[in-house]
This record gives sequence, structure tokens and C-alpha cells, in this order.
Amino acid sequence: MRPWQVGGLFIAIVQTLKGKGKEADAGAIALGMKYLTFAHPASDSPGFWFQMRLPRDIMHLFLEAVCTLFLNFLLSLLLIIQTLYFGLKKAVWALGPVPCWCWSAAISMRDMVTLTYLNPFFRIRSGKHRPVFRFPLFAFSLFVSAGLIWYVTELAHEHGQT
Repeated sequence: MRPWQVGGLFIAIVQTLKGKGKEADAGAIALGMKYLTFAHPASDSPGFWFQMRLPRDIMHLFLEAVCTLFLNFLLSLLLIIQTLYFGLKKAVWALGPVPCWCWSAAISMRDMVTLTYLNPFFRIRSGKHRPVFRFPLFAFSLFVSAGLIWYVTELAHEHGQT
């Protein structure tokens, strides 16, 4: 569902930028915000369900015992509510960075749950390990993706699609 959210936000931002100085396409902005707003609960519901299905001792750490875990959980919930609120209000610029923060909080929460859940069995951060992810691979993927986006955008401009 994240691609629907990103796509909806992209449509809303692009149409808002196109409308600078003239009438923006309100229908496209509304459609983009609808994609973002309705895909958000669909993508966050499995994570929330999984969180509530954790063993009691792990859930106790997130909801009561460890302050940073609880604050991250609370921040995630507040960002979800904020995204839904601004999405329904179709406030594109107020919403802009909020989904990115929300996605970052969700990724951080997933990492914290994994580390907390596996902590009794082994400690991930204490052992020696080589990082699997390499920066050159990231840079290569970034440049290829950016190049493809630029190429497709140029093709669309040539054929009068935008």
C-alpha cells in the first residue's frame, strides 16, 4: 500500500505545483489525497495488528516499561492521525513531509520490535558482523532510479503527456 500513498502524495504535489499562478486541477489533487488517505490505514493496520499480537512481556516494554519505545509508538500513532486529518482536509503543503516522518517512524518501530523480540535469544548489536548493505550499491541504485524517472519524464514531455 505504500506505493499508493507515495503515488497519491506525488500526484497531489505535482498538481499543486502546476497550479501555481493559475487554477490547479482540483480533481487530480483530490484523487491524490484520496489515494494517500485511504491507503494509509490499509498499510498501517497489519503493523498495528502485529503489535497487539506480540507476547505480553514484549508489549509491556512498548506500552509501559521503556520510554523510548513508548514514545516512538506514540509518535507513530500521532503521525498516522495527522496524515489522515490533513489528507481529508486536502492540505497538500501541510501534509507534505508528514507521511515521510510517519514511514520513518514505522520503519524505526519495526526495527525496535525485531530487536526487542529477538533480544532473549541473541543480541544483534553485540556480535561482530559485516554490514551486508554497501554504499556503492545504494548509489548505483539511486542513480539508475533517478535516470529512469528522468527518462520517462522526458518521454512524457516529448509526447505531450504533461
